[in-house]
Amino acid sequence: MPKAKVHSNVGGAPPGSARDADYSIYMIERLNDGRRYVGLTRRSVEARIRSHVHDAARRRRVRRGGLAADIRRARRAGIPFDAAFRWRVLEKGLGLVAAKRAEARWVERLHSNFPRGFNMMPAGGVGGPALSQCLVVHHPALGVKAFAAIGEAIGWVNRDRAVRGLNRLAPATVFYRLSAGWSPEEALGLAPRTDGRSLRAPFRFSGRTYRSLREVSAASGVGIETLRSRLQRARALNGGDLDIGDDRRRGSVGRRPSLPLPHPEDAGRTVDAATLIYRFAAVARQSCGAQLPSRGELLRALTHRCERRKVISLTVGGVTLEGGIREVISRVLRDPALEAQRRQRLGLSGIRRRLRLVKMTDQKQMAWAFGFRDRRPIGRNSKRR
Repeated sequence: MPKAKVHSNVGGAPPGSARDADYSIYMIERLNDGRRYVGLTRRSVEARIRSHVHDAARRRRVRRGGLAADIRRARRAGIPFDAAFRWRVLEKGLGLVAAKRAEARWVERLHSNFPRGFNMMPAGGVGGPALSQCLVVHHPALGVKAFAAIGEAIGWVNRDRAVRGLNRLAPATVFYRLSAGWSPEEALGLAPRTDGRSLRAPFRFSGRTYRSLREVSAASGVGIETLRSRLQRARALNGGDLDIGDDRRRGSVGRRPSLPLPHPEDAGRTVDAATLIYRFAAVARQSCGAQLPSRGELLRALTHRCERRKVISLTVGGVTLEGGIREVISRVLRDPALEAQRRQRLGLSGIRRRLRLVKMTDQKQMAWAFGFRDRRPIGRNSKRR
């Protein structure tokens, strides 16, 4: 094997930057025992070394026994990288295929494979998918193009996009698309993405037939989520043979029809079956574990409106206000005389929030809840968070 041209950071000049199309083979050696790591890079070796140090400091997890773990261990001990390691360039100016072969040769020659060295992959590995995977792309204008690595394909596509004034394609985006099952042409943006959404069954919107919700949204201004919800409801009703241009929530279409039942006391009135079910459930909850209501009480509960209002009483300045919670709050907020007496300017939501914390039979606590007192009186029966 010909003698390698060696550039070192130990008593020598720093290496120059590699050209864009060239790859370099470098070696990192631990000074205390000579354990080595062999790597391949397209950047300048100085930049790659800085990347090793940065990854060791910033990554949440590093592989046990690897180079990053050892750099992190030295960093925590207060030893700088140059004091614990040295590096040098083994070969430079290589193409990708030649660089892969050269890296494998140097790994075998320097015995840098784990556990004797820091290289965790057999034969030295060649990094991630940007360097290790070949890619064949069918370009719509240039025909079939073969690349030795995904990274090379991304660089070629980005140069073409720069000429056309388009934004660069992020490598992470390409890797994700390929892992999700996209074709190489789709992942590189050379062909439109074809998925199951284009195979959607036809549907109607305002009398016209479509297959794409995005197309309908652009033409009508209706949100895609709204259209998707309408389409799902239409298919649930009768297989989708409805026009989703109509909002069925505002009409009787799509809603369960009411079932009026004759009122047992008034022949001219009816009671909806759903209302009866709701009222009966309320009666059942109230009488759970207690004595069931009589027939007359049950009939009255089912045929009359439920009283859900919670009545409270507030006494302020000799004036007593009594009624539902919302009613009393509205009277306090609209009365200028009472508003002038309040020490804290609380709105509807603020008063309701305080009412959940107090005992409503204690007028001092009620006065605090409505803002007539600065400090909340704490009693034996007061509620706490």
